[in-house]
Amino acid sequence: MKFLIAFVLALLLSATAYAEITLHDANDNIVRMKGWFDIRAVHTQDQTELVDGVSRLNLNFARDMGDGWEAIATYETGINMVGRTSIAFAGGDTFQTRRTDLLNLRLGYLGVKHARWGQLTLGKQWGAYYDLAGITDWGRTWGGAASGVYNFNGDGGLSGTGRAEQAIQYRNQWGNVSLALQTQQQTSSDEIDEFDLPTTPAGRITEVKYDSTEGATLSYKFLEDHFVAVAFNRGTFVGTLEIGGSIERDDRIAAIGYAYGEYADGIYFAAMYADADFHEVDNLGRLMPESTGIEVFASYRGNSRFMPYILYNSLEAKGRYADLYAGDEFHRQFFALGAIYWWGEQTSLYLDIRIDSSSISGPQSQFEDDGVGLGMRYSF
Repeated sequence: MKFLIAFVLALLLSATAYAEITLHDANDNIVRMKGWFDIRAVHTQDQTELVDGVSRLNLNFARDMGDGWEAIATYETGINMVGRTSIAFAGGDTFQTRRTDLLNLRLGYLGVKHARWGQLTLGKQWGAYYDLAGITDWGRTWGGAASGVYNFNGDGGLSGTGRAEQAIQYRNQWGNVSLALQTQQQTSSDEIDEFDLPTTPAGRITEVKYDSTEGATLSYKFLEDHFVAVAFNRGTFVGTLEIGGSIERDDRIAAIGYAYGEYADGIYFAAMYADADFHEVDNLGRLMPESTGIEVFASYRGNSRFMPYILYNSLEAKGRYADLYAGDEFHRQFFALGAIYWWGEQTSLYLDIRIDSSSISGPQSQFEDDGVGLGMRYSF
């Protein structure tokens, strides 16, 4: 706590206009800080609450080791500004909104990098899969609910597609071609934070346990503004059933994506498609044997402080889902219309309107709804 307070004070006393604050730069050692505080008022599912906007504090360390080598480390903590919320955000990076902790670990890794030989890092870090999926993950209140990044109603840490835990990553770039390789050396488990419902459906999983996983992303940037990528992630997990017993399944997801432009600088457009087996759960915590995900994001910011955007998310259960669960269907589908106003480059106000058109059977449909979000972000 003393460590956190010291760095927050450094933030408040700093007058720099840059997005990243340099706290120390001497004797071949550099320490930088960045992050944001974000709170939004959200109305959906017949409720209105203040919700934390995944506020975080990020510290980056770098040390010149000579001969072109650099030792690096990153620590990022989530800062819960409002506590646990009762609104159930289905899918997306909502891990922090379901916690009562003031602080929680988002990222923590260290490694080495070299301009020619690439970068090797170890720890909790954004998965290789996110190199592709992140191109559409720009919605302020809603989004990231179909790409497979934040699966099992968490942060994607166990499967490796999100903020991968106990991950070993190698990255390198040759001209316009980039490669990310990842493996997780773990024997980890986590509870699935299913939504509160009066029933206990057969097939609900309460906990998943993974061993090692593997993932990779290959991307290519061409004509300056165009980006294409393919990504893959796989692993095997054991799921504990609420009614007793367990099941073992192979989790697999593959994706393709395309992006044009740069976010918040002129026209930006991105789209991705994912195909998965046993990677997602529905709003009752039941496995989807097969699923497809589509995410699209588009925005425009010219020479002004105002940026409108639109996003589309579609996650659909395929194959044997209906046979396994008494004919149920699951198709999460929504548009979000948003607008961001930069009141200075480091402070922004925003409005999000979710228009839901999901087709979901039974009581789990209550967690997919129209909504409005109004918030403020203080970046540093």
